[in-house]
Amino acid sequence: VPGLPQDSDDIYKVHLINNILGGGLSSRLFQEIREERGLAYSVYSYHSAFRDCGLFTVYAGTSPDNAEEVTELVMQELNKIVKEGIPEKELKRTKDQIKGNIYLGLENVSSRMSRIGKSELCFNKLISPEEVIDNIVKVNTSQIIEMANNLFKPSKLAITTIGPSCNDDILGELVKKYEA
Repeated sequence: VPGLPQDSDDIYKVHLINNILGGGLSSRLFQEIREERGLAYSVYSYHSAFRDCGLFTVYAGTSPDNAEEVTELVMQELNKIVKEGIPEKELKRTKDQIKGNIYLGLENVSSRMSRIGKSELCFNKLISPEEVIDNIVKVNTSQIIEMANNLFKPSKLAITTIGPSCNDDILGELVKKYEA
């Protein structure tokens, strides 16, 4: 789906949604699709932010036989965030995880310099780790629901498959199911 540009004030909401949805081994998609059901070897989400646009992507490496079920599970998770948001406990856990990752990144000189360089090149200013963490901490559940509603509108979804053909009509029907 279309995402946000890198200078959007709402980018921190997207970071939180991404981390919860498919940002690591404890993410919803990884736990449900890979660990619980064994339907995909790899499943994750990511947000790519550019100067004037962005892209929020969910990736799943699965077999054609599992494509429909994996797509259904992805759609269920997107819909769950849109309808229910994120429970406070899960939101706090992901905020703490992101904060920890930021602090760990400060220990690596290359990572630290890359962050500083990107900040200067993209924003013409240094965005401190404290500023990022403050913005992450400020996000609440109602803001997550609002952002998810903006991101995950069925009319914005695009599905791409690579490999042996699977039934595109079935995948399209799954997306339409969530338009209501």
